[in-house]
Amino acid sequence: APDLGQGDPLAALSAVYSGAQLGEPLGAGGARVGAFGPYIERNALNGSARVLSPAVVGALLWSMELAMPGCVTGSDDAYSVTISVSWRKATPDADLTMGVSDGTAIVGLMKTDATDALLYIGGWGDEYFEPYKYCCAKHVGAHAHEESVTLHFEWPAGGGKGAVTMRNNYGGQSATWRHLTRLDAASGGLRVWLTAEQPHEVYELQSVAVGGSCADAVVVASPPPSPGAPP
Repeated sequence: APDLGQGDPLAALSAVYSGAQLGEPLGAGGARVGAFGPYIERNALNGSARVLSPAVVGALLWSMELAMPGCVTGSDDAYSVTISVSWRKATPDADLTMGVSDGTAIVGLMKTDATDALLYIGGWGDEYFEPYKYCCAKHVGAHAHEESVTLHFEWPAGGGKGAVTMRNNYGGQSATWRHLTRLDAASGGLRVWLTAEQPHEVYELQSVAVGGSCADAVVVASPPPSPGAPP
């Protein structure tokens, strides 16, 4: 598992994409770096960043399949997924939620505009998400405009419940949520996703990185640099 307490938060991840690469084809095979949700009122480039703004509450901003079914050979085997996201809040109250899904259930964390993150549990939607609940706020630190966090999800062998750790890549603070429902990675595969909380919020996505035992993603030749100190 990546060491979320020190060092480069992106070093252990298998693929790093700039915001501009999201949704775009890579390589001769034409595979795309995920897809955008249908309820996006603004989708534009700003240099190497991707600017997205949702039109509805809970809109799916972007998602990407990490592996085909079979990355976990049995329902009791261990598996992990790591996602790291760096973004700029073009509107001050733009809360970004990110996580993992097996195509039916979702589990993730919302990074609020305060100092906390919230556990987010719900059901998959191709257009927008309706969470079953937010809960269990934990302190991870905050920055007003620039954000960068790494989430590491891990489910143990033996069919046990999982855990997710969020690290604030700028402040170095981290928190862990436990007792996560086990996703069906064996039959449904896994995907990572980003959602918005409210319509018309504006997110400038600078980079997305993925890794873990269930991440079978294309490695980009020239990844963006790791996040430095916030402005």
